[in-house]
Amino acid sequence: MRIPRKIMRLCLTESKNRLLVKDKDRVDEYGEVFTPTPRVLRMLDEIYDDLCTEGHTVMDPFVGDGQLILPVAIIKQELRHTENLSTIYGVDIMQDNVDECRKRLLDVCGHTPENIAIVERNIVCADGHRYHYRFDGTDPYKTLDDLQNEGLWEGGL
Repeated sequence: MRIPRKIMRLCLTESKNRLLVKDKDRVDEYGEVFTPTPRVLRMLDEIYDDLCTEGHTVMDPFVGDGQLILPVAIIKQELRHTENLSTIYGVDIMQDNVDECRKRLLDVCGHTPENIAIVERNIVCADGHRYHYRFDGTDPYKTLDDLQNEGLWEGGL
């Protein structure tokens, strides 16, 4: 199955004013270059059948301003998934990118208290190479051993 044209147009419209490079210094220091939406849509077209499955999780370890996960949110919303935002995760090292990604997700999915809480939990500011990927609000670099030693985790590994 392929992404329907209507959904592609929605994704392209949402991202029409996005820059591929925010600042040359950020490119030099962090390698920050955003993926063009047509390329994102070609990638998502390859996994569209998976995206059509209710509850399918998508996680972007270098989410930036949300260029990959925004079309995912739009697709899930258009397919009327009940678990839209709760199945989308992202990590970025730059707080302004995290803030922009959260705002874009909320602009698409609605600024409800529930959505705000989900987006704040699921889109985090951390180093994608070192983050623990639990999305549980704990220190982004603490291991489960650290949490157990501090009495903050009682579960087994």
